[in-house]
Amino acid sequence: MTECPACRRALEPADSVCSRCGAEVESLQKIDRAARDLLLRGSGLLRQRRSAEACAVFMRSYALRRSEKVAKGAAIALLCSGRFKEALRLRQKIS
Repeated sequence: MTECPACRRALEPADSVCSRCGAEVESLQKIDRAARDLLLRGSGLLRQRRSAEACAVFMRSYALRRSEKVAKGAAIALLCSGRFKEALRLRQKIS
């Protein structure tokens, strides 16, 4: 059983539309997967000390799915790039 990416209601595998919020489940799941893939890519770039590239990837992920985990990754990448004011603004948004 999966859950709706929008409202987190439990869904049956055959459900294409959430009965609670009306979201088109498959499209939202694709967006979630893309955001997760970008999060993993950004994390890998940070480990390689490629902070400027990591920041761009994290911000793309954040645009798809505004999660705290992605915002934290972006803030770390911004700090590593010396972009302190931007990192602080981003952290304030999620705190």
